[in-house]
Amino acid sequence: MKALLYFFWLSCITDAAFAQNTADCEKAMELYEAGNYDKALFLQQQCVAAHPMDGKAYYNRGRIWYQLKDTEKALEDYKQAIKYSPDFLQSYFALSEHYLGMKDVESSLKWISDAIAQRPEISMNYNFRGWIYFNTGRYQQAFKDFSEAILKDSTNAMAYNNRGSARFSIQDVEQASKLDLEMAKLDFQKALSLDSSLPNLYRNLGYVYLLLGESDSALLLLSMAANVDAEDAMVYLYKGMAYQQLSQSTEAIQALDKAISLYPRLSEAYIEKGKILYRKKNYQAARFNMGKVLEFADKHAADAHYLLALINAQLFEQDEMIQHLKEAEKGGFFKKSANRQEFFSEAGFKDFKHYKPFEAFSNKIQTLYTSP
Repeated sequence: MKALLYFFWLSCITDAAFAQNTADCEKAMELYEAGNYDKALFLQQQCVAAHPMDGKAYYNRGRIWYQLKDTEKALEDYKQAIKYSPDFLQSYFALSEHYLGMKDVESSLKWISDAIAQRPEISMNYNFRGWIYFNTGRYQQAFKDFSEAILKDSTNAMAYNNRGSARFSIQDVEQASKLDLEMAKLDFQKALSLDSSLPNLYRNLGYVYLLLGESDSALLLLSMAANVDAEDAMVYLYKGMAYQQLSQSTEAIQALDKAISLYPRLSEAYIEKGKILYRKKNYQAARFNMGKVLEFADKHAADAHYLLALINAQLFEQDEMIQHLKEAEKGGFFKKSANRQEFFSEAGFKDFKHYKPFEAFSNKIQTLYTSP
């Protein structure tokens, strides 16, 4: 599943619980915005001295410390800001964002959860925490938070967009069910009705149509996505897949080549292109594309090995075929039931049903993945 989420920072949230800024406070922030951090710090120190109980003064000084690379002082000021002004959410977000950037996910979750406990009525708090959960594989928790964000604000387009993405994974199965895809489509359509300017939204909705086999609708939305962002490689990957569904191989390869030109390490594009070339019996070109995937040594290597096994089967290179099947199995290709079904029904291996090494490999797969 591709990463479909988009997160909007919560800079719009304000709070009225702070003292009026003095001239020093205002000037310090002007200097901060201009990038003159040393002078800004000098004035902000005076601002804190003048308003020692004002959390916003500490928060703004923390922002300056952060720009001056003194992270410890910045974090301490953010915490002081929370102590004196617990309703001021930017301090929690600053801490959560910092720890997320440091890949300390639990600390990041702790601070955004504290913000939610402080202001449970604000929709975007749940949206941000859901985004963290989603990107760390905690899909059920992410889905719950996105749903809560929608409950708090039924006009939160980003929460609908994000919940639509979460629906692909909440069942913890290999592939989203048709019901989940239909529900995801509804979420994306709702987000679109609320805010058509959201990045990735047309792409997300197009991808759902693609998975539902509605290729023409997918292509329409993906073309709209390309108009919004012509540099999004995933849009062209999905367009290539949609063209394949329509058996338009020339257009599919053109779209996949575009994806590769935008992101030369996009393994999925090479694999989809390799499948087309294989079906066209252009085995050498298909082999070249799978070689590129293996160079990247990423999670799609197992798929490349499987297609290479098919190519070798057509060229009657039995030893290489078996070796690539073993590599595919080592990479986890056969853990997916859909892949096993494809393997056992694959016509490309029909001439090897009684070839002893192939027969032994098939029996091994059957034994490994058959429930006792």
